[in-house]
Amino acid sequence: MYDMMNRPNHRFEQKSIIDHIKGQRWMLGVRSDSSLLFYTARTDGYRKHIGPDWGDRFADSMLVPIDGRTVRIINLEQAKRFHTISESKVVKNPNLLSEHIARSDQLYEQMTVAGTQLIKAISCNDRGKATEIFKELINLYREAGAEFILIFSLGLKLSEQTNPKSEARLALQQHDTWRNSVAFKEELLDNNLYHFFKYILKEKINLEPTALLGFLTISEAISWLEEKITDQIIVETVKDRSEHSYVFLDIKGMPETVLSGDDPAVKEITAHFTAQTHESDTQKNKTELTGQIAYGSSGSVTGEVIIVRNKSELDQIGNKADNKIIIAEQTTPHYIPYLKQVKAIITDEGGLTCHAAIVAREMKKPCIVGTKTATRVLRNGDLVEILLENGTIRILKRIGE
Repeated sequence: MYDMMNRPNHRFEQKSIIDHIKGQRWMLGVRSDSSLLFYTARTDGYRKHIGPDWGDRFADSMLVPIDGRTVRIINLEQAKRFHTISESKVVKNPNLLSEHIARSDQLYEQMTVAGTQLIKAISCNDRGKATEIFKELINLYREAGAEFILIFSLGLKLSEQTNPKSEARLALQQHDTWRNSVAFKEELLDNNLYHFFKYILKEKINLEPTALLGFLTISEAISWLEEKITDQIIVETVKDRSEHSYVFLDIKGMPETVLSGDDPAVKEITAHFTAQTHESDTQKNKTELTGQIAYGSSGSVTGEVIIVRNKSELDQIGNKADNKIIIAEQTTPHYIPYLKQVKAIITDEGGLTCHAAIVAREMKKPCIVGTKTATRVLRNGDLVEILLENGTIRILKRIGE
């Protein structure tokens, strides 16, 4: 296997990596990770900024194409061990969560300042300065990515405590405020990087900035900016990954690796996890789903379903969600104006500290999270009943039946 610079990569036998993957328990995501650049910046951050007192990083992870989506997959046992360490720390010292939130806020404030400087450098046509600031932004984002996973883990374990003390309750309130703001902060960073790549690509390569954000690793992008990788290789790499897909591996003991779509290992890895996804779907009773109760403890809610899988679909719904049960892969702050009018919230992803759970508690809206398959099993117009005692969702009537 060779990297984009035609140097031998860290060698590993394909069979050994396949055996390693098949021998582990993995948690499959349910939504797409659309930016390889952002994802690899975060995994860089996990490696560089999560210390050995937390187990020397978070967990092995992959991006794998499943049913037309590039899905994040995480080593389940490693993640559990990581969360166990978080629990031992945060139960002893709830202020630890507040400290990491403060550090995250500080990093994003620095990114906001750097982003303003980046746009100014672009307007002055100062490519050298703009590239320098881009690297600064990425270094800040790497650390912010590490803080995100630490805050997620600490918040998750603290929220599971019964009768938390006052300092724990205060830390959880800070967590909820922080969680509601992160999506907008990342959106601002994404916008700044889009403008940077648009500027760099001008009269250079016939590619869209979204192609670089979507299909290059952060190390590849930086090597290209430093002219260690040619324009032609960048074009060929983006074209190959966009047309033939790829698997990204972040496995302990080997460097971060991108396998091209025609690699036999990609086909085997993809088939392995696609089969797991389909097996999970078929095992579900198609008249019933289950998830975790994020808000609501008794009674039931009956209503018509409206599916809004992601932010890009929000603009199309107008007031169509009013008095209905909204189904999403996950919610973000962009959903809030619509959530005020719905009967209940159901998501594929998430736990008690996810955005949907936080908003549901604030708005006192019945909410079930972590169903994994709700957006695939349910259809717009289905009539469902949510049983709030156990997190069961019953399909009472299928649309058109």
